Amino acid sequence: MTSIGRIGFVGIAVALASALACSNVDRDARVETKTSALTINQGTLAVGVNGGNSGTLGVATLSINPAATLDLADNDLIVNSGTFSAVKNLVLSGFGTSGPGIISSTSDGTQILALFDNALVGGADWNGQTIAAGAIVGKYTFFGDVNFDGQVTGDDYTIIDSNLNTTPPVGMEWLSGDANLDGIVTGDDYTTIDSNLGLGAGNPLSPNSLQPVPEPSALAALIVGAGCLIRRRRS
Repeated sequence: MTSIGRIGFVGIAVALASALACSNVDRDARVETKTSALTINQGTLAVGVNGGNSGTLGVATLSINPAATLDLADNDLIVNSGTFSAVKNLVLSGFGTSGPGIISSTSDGTQILALFDNALVGGADWNGQTIAAGAIVGKYTFFGDVNFDGQVTGDDYTIIDSNLNTTPPVGMEWLSGDANLDGIVTGDDYTTIDSNLGLGAGNPLSPNSLQPVPEPSALAALIVGAGCLIRRRRS
């Protein structure tokens, strides 16, 4: 297994017959990769575990062939130009396996790469990296952490309360309270929080990462108001 010191995938295609292990994603690497295209043709591309829970792999575009794997470990993901459904399908196909798809090998089954479509959120920054208006963003966090504060607490129930019995827009499901990833917000989502309540408390996974436009309070207002927005659209 080969190791490299930085992730500098500037316009290259990664064709691997065996696993390639990469070091932690530092700030310089994030700046470099956010304008790059990353293609994994075969094998596994493994990003190193980030000790501070704040690592982020940012790319302009992401292409993973059906037999290939991206292992993010405990890192977040930014795809500045991508399709939400395509990234989500890669995460779901890789969850709980060693690939193919997008996996988080540090997960014990209670963590997953939770996704949102920034076109519906309007964030400007994620973990110190500027994100595009239509970026697909994934946060490595616990099942049930629907408010993205890195822990599962009573506050997460409030999001479900605000959006109960609705079908969120595609790309906004998790932040609307769809904790079990079935595409709708129902009483079943309370059960997911019940099962994971207390995880991350006192040691949250990279809380408060998103800096929305135009002010930090915008995300919270959008999440809580999502239920009203959906109901208006459906009426």
